[in-house]
Amino acid sequence: MVSAVALGLYSFAQIGWNGMLDYLHVLSMSTGVKGYGWDEVGMLNLVGLILRVAPGLNVDTVHIIGWASYAAALIGLFALSIFSNQLRFWHLSVAVSLSLFTAPHLHYHDLALLAIPIIGLGVAGIRHSKFTVTMAASLLTATSMVMLLAELWTPVRNTVPYLLMTVLPILTWWCESRYGWPKWKTQVTTRVGNGV
Repeated sequence: MVSAVALGLYSFAQIGWNGMLDYLHVLSMSTGVKGYGWDEVGMLNLVGLILRVAPGLNVDTVHIIGWASYAAALIGLFALSIFSNQLRFWHLSVAVSLSLFTAPHLHYHDLALLAIPIIGLGVAGIRHSKFTVTMAASLLTATSMVMLLAELWTPVRNTVPYLLMTVLPILTWWCESRYGWPKWKTQVTTRVGNGV
């Protein structure tokens, strides 16, 4: 929290009031204008989902829902970080996935941030003996292939990111919990001798 405030103050010192107002202006354009290359219906966040599912809904109402959910997600993630005894990989996965889902502006290229929870899933799986190293290393490639194949059909293209944002935190939690699927046998070599 302190580092975030310090970063915010440093950024403000660099750009000043005019820079801050320009940033807010660009941010407001990105959530309310179909021009400038920003098509809200094509966004892969909550706003895009609502506009695709309920196209007749007032756009201003959708923006209010989007910004309110973004604020609620930030408050919820702040509370999660305060009330957790330790930071675990599933916390990170929830934070990234929820931030992406509720972000006011999100397109397909922004989903590259899902690499963070995917890597977290792999590390958690290895650490708790739920994945082999090979399985964990193939997670990014497998996810990329699924998203590449999803490009072939628009309904799947619009569904896969939401599934990933939902499944990644759940799988990471399962890897870090005492529940879950059977552990994979991993080959662990230990050196014997010299008192080690």
